[in-house]
Amino acid sequence: MLLGAICAVLVLLFLLSLWFANTSWLKITHVSVSGENVVPQASIEEVVQDGLVGKYAGLFSKANIFFYPKKSIEQDLHTLYPTLGTISIRALDFHTIAVTVSEREPSALWCPAADSTQCVLLDESGFAYAHAPEYSGNVYKTYLGALPDGPLPKQFLTPERFHSLSALVETFAKKIATTTVTTVAVDENNDVHIGTSDGYKILFALEENGGDVFQHFVLTLTAAPFTTHALSEFEYIDLRFGDKVYYKLKN
Repeated sequence: MLLGAICAVLVLLFLLSLWFANTSWLKITHVSVSGENVVPQASIEEVVQDGLVGKYAGLFSKANIFFYPKKSIEQDLHTLYPTLGTISIRALDFHTIAVTVSEREPSALWCPAADSTQCVLLDESGFAYAHAPEYSGNVYKTYLGALPDGPLPKQFLTPERFHSLSALVETFAKKIATTTVTTVAVDENNDVHIGTSDGYKILFALEENGGDVFQHFVLTLTAAPFTTHALSEFEYIDLRFGDKVYYKLKN
């Protein structure tokens, strides 16, 4: 008798949960989208609505305000529209969910070669998310180096390394303000080659602390032959070997 009562309670709970998951007064019927710019609002709404179609195990509605597949919808949006940076989905009431997005801002370019026009946009974390239009002039600094095979999106370096490297590059750019940083190449040995519009390069190891690299560079400029020659007269300045600095003057 006790077993029968337990089974009856379990069946009742199951039926109640089934009703709760499928009742119309908890069904999502409206999607509010904000923050979009490049990606059309209707496209975002369509992805969200597609994610609400169907039932879990053929029983529990995915459109229920308490059980909708938030994470999978976010993943679908990121996959279909890599230009989207942050995505926030939350319930406004029993029938409405709000989707707030922010779109990635380009911070730099990645190109397969310095003279290539087949470049992609990088955000501030080195995330390659879209093909770049052709720009005139040095609108963004161009990064060169290995990028994973396959379609976009991809990651150039790691976010931490790209943050550190781009910050160091900006510091160099301010110090050598009479010229322009044109390329930042990371080779297979993780050595960085900063190219400038004056034709000289600055070399250092990616693994080195950025502050130490820059301090080394500043101290180098206070010694001969850098006190008697403009930087534009050099072919390269190599900071990869500790306290030693190697350089070459142009012919």
